[in-house]
Amino acid sequence: MMLKILFIALIFIHGLIHLLGFAKAFHLGNIQQLTHSISKPLGLLWALVAILFLVAGVLYIMENENWPVICLTGVALSQVLIFFAWSDAKFGTLANLLLLAIAWPVYGGRQFDKMVKAEQAEILTTTAPALLPVTEADIQHLPAIVQQWLRQSGVTGKPPASTVRLKQTGKMKLKPGAGWLDFTATQIVQTQKPAFVWSTRATLMPGVFFLGRDKFDNGAGSMQIKLLSLVTVVNEQNNPQLNSGTALRYLGEISWFPSAALHDYITCVAIDSLRAKATLTVGSQKVEGLFTFSPNGELVAFEAERFYGSGPDAKMERWLITHTGYKEFDGVRIPYRSSVTWKLKEGDFSWLQLEITQCSYG
Repeated sequence: MMLKILFIALIFIHGLIHLLGFAKAFHLGNIQQLTHSISKPLGLLWALVAILFLVAGVLYIMENENWPVICLTGVALSQVLIFFAWSDAKFGTLANLLLLAIAWPVYGGRQFDKMVKAEQAEILTTTAPALLPVTEADIQHLPAIVQQWLRQSGVTGKPPASTVRLKQTGKMKLKPGAGWLDFTATQIVQTQKPAFVWSTRATLMPGVFFLGRDKFDNGAGSMQIKLLSLVTVVNEQNNPQLNSGTALRYLGEISWFPSAALHDYITCVAIDSLRAKATLTVGSQKVEGLFTFSPNGELVAFEAERFYGSGPDAKMERWLITHTGYKEFDGVRIPYRSSVTWKLKEGDFSWLQLEITQCSYG
């Protein structure tokens, strides 16, 4: 709250100071702070900048999403005016830099959110006709342990999910030996295609964060990471390693939407009484992994060979998802606490611990 008050004070005071330029140009009082003459056109520009900052401040208080754009416009024009009156106004650059450092990440974050929402809307355009509830006959072609999992999850007797909406929280590591970073995430899944869009915000340190987005659609993957919502750290799409990795992610994550196992793009073969190999085929993309269940039919793990790293240096390593807690969401019992580990030759790299906080099906 204190930081918000300081920001409001900064933007209003900085805005009001610009009125001095207007007063100087139109000879409204003895303005000794500005020693150089100011033309009337420039004076009007000083007034305009003052109005922009004051309006941005009011919109910020009202939590209107347009305040960063107006603030950034004011910063740009203000800096131009400061250059014209550098000897008198140069210290205003510090205020502009502070406003820039606050407003630009907010603007970038909102643009990132708009991109994610557009991508989510795009994958949700696939609509399915009204689906009948899953019956015992619908699951008879699956291995016995998979059938038990679907019954235990509560899939039978309900229509299969076409869309899934998830919210997550947890911790992640960016590389072996690094510290844990807190993150929150949302995910939209389309099971008819299949496709997903996952977006996250992770905190590196107080005031420093990155935004990330993973996408899988039409058999192709896409990943984008932006530091402070501004600096693009990763921007990959539609390469063999990423396509395979995101396809495996979709396959492993059917633990959260079990009825997807009934779709033709997934086939399951029993390995033994507690394990089943699943294969996901989307177009030319084909991946497989191993699901392990408890004797009562709860899903406890998924593992696969997956590319570790990116580009030509990527190598295949064992990728393991372990589930340690179960909860019912929207009438379906799913694992809600999970961890992800790379089983590297040099040792295990456990990099993700997550918890599902919300899950709904449509």
